[in-house]
Amino acid sequence: MQTFLIGVDEVGRGALAGQVCAAAVVLRDKNIAHLPIHFLNELIDSKKLSEKKRLSIFQSLIEYKLIFGLGFATVQEIDQFNILNATMMAMARAVNQCVLTTKLCALRASIDEKVVYDIAVDGIFSPKNFGCMPSSKLLFRTIKSGDSLIPEISCASIIAKVTRDGQMRAIHNKFPVYDFKNNKGYGTRKHMLALEEHGASKIHRLSFRPVREVKNWD
Repeated sequence: MQTFLIGVDEVGRGALAGQVCAAAVVLRDKNIAHLPIHFLNELIDSKKLSEKKRLSIFQSLIEYKLIFGLGFATVQEIDQFNILNATMMAMARAVNQCVLTTKLCALRASIDEKVVYDIAVDGIFSPKNFGCMPSSKLLFRTIKSGDSLIPEISCASIIAKVTRDGQMRAIHNKFPVYDFKNNKGYGTRKHMLALEEHGASKIHRLSFRPVREVKNWD
């Protein structure tokens, strides 16, 4: 039986603006994906890495043709379903994309044996019942502080962080007063002062109290 270990993590859960981004990653498989040991040792929680280092790792992962999936939950979904549920939805979408890509790669590699997906999720909540494809071959487990313990989860956190940071830098051009290129939507002093002066933009999470307490931005 072939087992693929998929690491899952998210970025943006505590931000006041922007989407939640999740990533699901397969790092090691003798037939599909293989990364050098020295590179695996570089994978730690994205929050502990500099932006330059995260970008370098991300670019290397693309060069290695790493198998991964991305999932997002919109600001509207965050406000409608609450941040926890929306985060689980984003994770489920990332898992689905990763599993489908892995299946395609397995077919190309002529892997005939039965395949099971060991899905390791950072934290204490599982996205299993939030839109993941129904399958008895998807085995979920949650790991507290998993982004510091398992390279697959660390890698997922890096991919999600680089992706979401890029989104927020692009959004900054539409709403420069909030300084999104630097704060990535989190509640820095400059961000909070801009909220007080200008109100909330169209990408702020109105269900979050600091945003809810100010007028909407036109």
